[in-house]
Amino acid sequence: MNYCVLTPIGPQKRYARDLFWNGIDALTQQPTQIYFYSKKDVHRHWMKGRRQSNVTWCQEPDNMKPRIIQTTTTARETLRQKYLEDDFAEWALWLDPDIIPETQIVDKFEVFLATHPQLIVLRSFHPSRSDSSLVRHGISCTFAHRDAMKAYPFTMAHARGVWTGDDLIWMSVMGHLGRRRQLEVLAGFYFDTKHAHEDGRVKEFDREHKRKLQC
Repeated sequence: MNYCVLTPIGPQKRYARDLFWNGIDALTQQPTQIYFYSKKDVHRHWMKGRRQSNVTWCQEPDNMKPRIIQTTTTARETLRQKYLEDDFAEWALWLDPDIIPETQIVDKFEVFLATHPQLIVLRSFHPSRSDSSLVRHGISCTFAHRDAMKAYPFTMAHARGVWTGDDLIWMSVMGHLGRRRQLEVLAGFYFDTKHAHEDGRVKEFDREHKRKLQC
């Protein structure tokens, strides 16, 4: 399958470098291209010892304000634009740097896709780093079709002193688009992903969550 990996890397995720690359190297189907968004020093750390010809780096500006919602939103939007500009693949896999996918994630996705031809977004939950009984619902492990990536940018909104952005607005728009256009925008327990913790632990789904896996 022809697909690209999109990964925004914050400086606080340096600890996940080796686990991330081990996960990528173990994939039964390798990505056509890997896109990173990070500061220069983070990218040097991330690529140390790697000779990877299929990596595109998008540099975070040095003057980026420290507000995390702005940083993450800008990272995702920059990666979205670069992916569309290069036009390497029909599907993008959003994969956060501390998320470890199962080795056959792409094979399982292809099987699932064969019976869901209207699918444009498949968002797979992942374990919380703080508590294995909890799950996270963002796009940290998400297949997005090129049409979904074209449809709407990653944006921020501000009201009464509160900012929102990152993937929240995009996910909401995709859900609305799916309902209005009879396209499939799905979220749930699809792949057996793991979540790396700063202290070296790797959080996995508990037994109950693993029973719910659909792929």
